[in-house]
Amino acid sequence: MNLLVNSDPEYITVKGIQIPIKTDFELWVSLLIAADNNDIKMLQKAVGGILGGIPSPKYQFDVISAMLAWVSGQENGTDDGEKASSGAAALDFEIDGSVIYCELWQHFPHLMEKGISYHEGIELIKLLIHDENTMLWHRVFARCGNFSKMTSDERAYWNKERGRYAILKSNRKIKQGSIDNVMSGAFM
Repeated sequence: MNLLVNSDPEYITVKGIQIPIKTDFELWVSLLIAADNNDIKMLQKAVGGILGGIPSPKYQFDVISAMLAWVSGQENGTDDGEKASSGAAALDFEIDGSVIYCELWQHFPHLMEKGISYHEGIELIKLLIHDENTMLWHRVFARCGNFSKMTSDERAYWNKERGRYAILKSNRKIKQGSIDNVMSGAFM
């Protein structure tokens, strides 16, 4: 299903129960950041924003698991995610958030004005990553690109860029409590 053409689902299914969800890009990115950082308060805030309230503690684990499956494209056994050939992480929404936000606005202002869903945002980010004229492409190539067939000068440049843009746990100095802070970082 192409979510740029078709509309997003209005619910996720947890234990046979359909739970209405909001699909705003920023809400779902905040869920990913919270899950990646094991930040329980941020996770509860993200889940509350997506559902319009916190689910019963009895079902929280099931709801969060279903959300993470949906957001990663693994719902119903599908996986739309791409793994980098080098095994390195290609993007990090916390470290790259301001670049993602700025490039989405630069290349897709009409869509950003109307608001995009999480899956639309991911599809647009995939387009940006495949465009050699974007900073996202540059960062992803620096992190995951194959430098073996380059000249020694080109390889030296890209190895320097790989070190500059490497995603290390020590790079995680950003510990904002909300996705608004991450995404608005581009304008500070």
